[in-house]
Amino acid sequence: IPQPFEGIEYEALSYRAGDPADVKEILVNGHPFNVFATLFGALIRLRYPNESRVVWVDQICINQNEVEERNHQVQKMRDVYQNAQRVVAWLGPLGDDGELAINAVYSFYEDYLRRKAASEALFIPHREVSLYEHEEILRDIADDYQKELDLADQTDNEESMAKAKSLGRFFNSGFWTRVWIWQEVIVARQIQLFWDTNTMEFISFFTVGRVLVAVCVKHSVWSLDSRSMDYITKPDGLTSTIFNMFFVFAQRSRWKINNALNFKDMLQEARRACSSDPRDRIYALSGLIH
Repeated sequence: IPQPFEGIEYEALSYRAGDPADVKEILVNGHPFNVFATLFGALIRLRYPNESRVVWVDQICINQNEVEERNHQVQKMRDVYQNAQRVVAWLGPLGDDGELAINAVYSFYEDYLRRKAASEALFIPHREVSLYEHEEILRDIADDYQKELDLADQTDNEESMAKAKSLGRFFNSGFWTRVWIWQEVIVARQIQLFWDTNTMEFISFFTVGRVLVAVCVKHSVWSLDSRSMDYITKPDGLTSTIFNMFFVFAQRSRWKINNALNFKDMLQEARRACSSDPRDRIYALSGLIH
């Protein structure tokens, strides 16, 4: 890539490679080309039926067999994602209860917007809620949801339990553990989240994720014994990744202010990240730190 797509509007794809042995064949300029199965699913979902779409994808746009080219292009990853009109984050299949989780997220977010509007209506002259007021609204929603979970535990409410399970699976994704994805999301101008059947703006996803993180923190601090909370914090018995997600979006907010992040903080969190090569924990973060 010379200087990334000067004068061209493009999107950049952020995705998990998955099993490198699991590949599918596509055509690139009329020639067969093998790509990761996860990437194949993303391309099928994202392509427009009747018009072109310019999307930068690392596996296709970088010759992975040329070490010199690959190393050279790695140094430009931040610029590629930062200059993209939009970063498309592909999180893969939703799962059987994905629709339930999507509906729950929109319900939470609409509740947040209602409370925010009610708070702003009290101000004369009108003004936006402050950061503190924003956090207070989220804490109130988290407290209300904690009460719902407590009641679900006491009454074995199947509807609430199913909702908690769906949210746990929805927000705890291996996507947020990949260290290269951290950079791609942090520097993006705009982010659109995609699954196989749905799409969501990052602001609604992160706002609701922030609510769940507040509930998880309270659960952890007070060592509460809650079956419904376990569905959120340890979905299907797996290690929780919801805090990885929150860390990435928190660093994204800091990046918008300073265009640089704290070296020590990033390396400390990178210990919880995943990569095929341990050295990537340094390479992927080198463009973000000072």
